[in-house]
Amino acid sequence: MTDSIVANRDEQVASVLAKLKELGLEDPNTGEMPVTGQFKASIPTPFRHAESDDPEEVRRQRCWDLGLENQRHYLTQAAKSGKPWHSHTKTDDQYSEWIVQTPEMMQLLLDEFNVHKEWGENRRQKKKAIQNYANDILNDVWFPTPEAIAFDSDNCIADGQNRLCGGLAAHAKLQEQGKELEGVLFWHTFNCLPRARLFLDQGVRRTAMDRINFTMKNNIGSALPAIARSMMKGMAVGATFSDTEVIEFCNQYGPMIEWAYHRLKPARADMRAAVAKAALWYGPDAVDDFCDRFSKLAFLTDQPGDPARRLYCWYNSNKTSRNSGALSSYSKTVSALKAHVEGRQISMLRAVQADIFEFERHGNQWIVPSH
Repeated sequence: MTDSIVANRDEQVASVLAKLKELGLEDPNTGEMPVTGQFKASIPTPFRHAESDDPEEVRRQRCWDLGLENQRHYLTQAAKSGKPWHSHTKTDDQYSEWIVQTPEMMQLLLDEFNVHKEWGENRRQKKKAIQNYANDILNDVWFPTPEAIAFDSDNCIADGQNRLCGGLAAHAKLQEQGKELEGVLFWHTFNCLPRARLFLDQGVRRTAMDRINFTMKNNIGSALPAIARSMMKGMAVGATFSDTEVIEFCNQYGPMIEWAYHRLKPARADMRAAVAKAALWYGPDAVDDFCDRFSKLAFLTDQPGDPARRLYCWYNSNKTSRNSGALSSYSKTVSALKAHVEGRQISMLRAVQADIFEFERHGNQWIVPSH
């Protein structure tokens, strides 16, 4: 390691220590880290929840507390030795444990230990994955899993760079709001065999569908996450959401999604998403007749401007057209539904700019605004 790298690392360590002092994480008498719970957490605080009788919540809180205890151990050792925090392994054998990493801890790893002396740089970072991880952290849906931030016996990152980047991206977003990220809870594995790099990520990745079927009852297959994503996006078709966010949404609104799926047939996912949002806003009874006319082709013969008829004609003539994208399909369905609820006839189905409503986000909850 060159002198410049050593100097840079010393600066990183000094930065970490300064940050600890700012947070009150150093005992003025001993210079060591205090016991868990003696400082006020920053905002947000992933999994630092209030007391709960839910056994899973109690275990999650315990994971967080263990992570803080281990953080204290590694940073205390780093402060004494001046060496990187993760080099102070507790044994020469491979082992795993929870650690809450601060942004400074993550930055140090990415800056200096993401390049192996023999095998070079880690794989290319994935922007979408990083943004999804950041969203999960910011929305307090980051869940402790056995997937580890892994280090080989040379202390280089073997697995987890995108998760670390996601933590830093969340921290940067909070700093824009004048807030600080206390840390992110990760499972860590130390002293992996160097050649284990050759066999990483060989398992089959779980899709959103796999995860949904693994955690909840699903009667409509792939339509469930497809309709959910469209409801979450609304008019912002370019918005992206992590699988975790989609699953949380499905857990919250699964019954309404299933209702819309069965009431509007045949239809695209984005059309059913508009129906589900209309039912949440106006009530299912307000849109049920519309869905019935659309699905059974039972249009009002004396009303050629029936919104359900207009939507069906548009759908039937555009279902194979390249011009019927997600935004067009969603907005035209919203337009027809608004006309139906307002009792209006329409001579031509036009896309609208304003959605029925936009969800309000409160942590992992998607809330229908008061109206």
